[in-house]
Amino acid sequence: MIASRLHKWLALIIGFQLILWFSSGALMSFFSIDKVHGDHIVDRKTVAAIPKGMALADLNTVLPRAEWRNTAQAAV
Repeated sequence: MIASRLHKWLALIIGFQLILWFSSGALMSFFSIDKVHGDHIVDRKTVAAIPKGMALADLNTVLPRAEWRNTAQAAV
């Protein structure tokens, strides 16, 4: 009984999400790809300035203090 109720609610929730995903994708197919990507919103002419009193860190100073870890190995 509990399993069938859980199955029903999960099916409704996941089905609703799939319907939203499909309908939004179908709606986006009517627009141009540039509009979907949002390229018309990006302002590439304005350059962000660094505020006064803020300096970029020198890589030669920061790099030796960095702690390197091998993330490819499994955690011990």
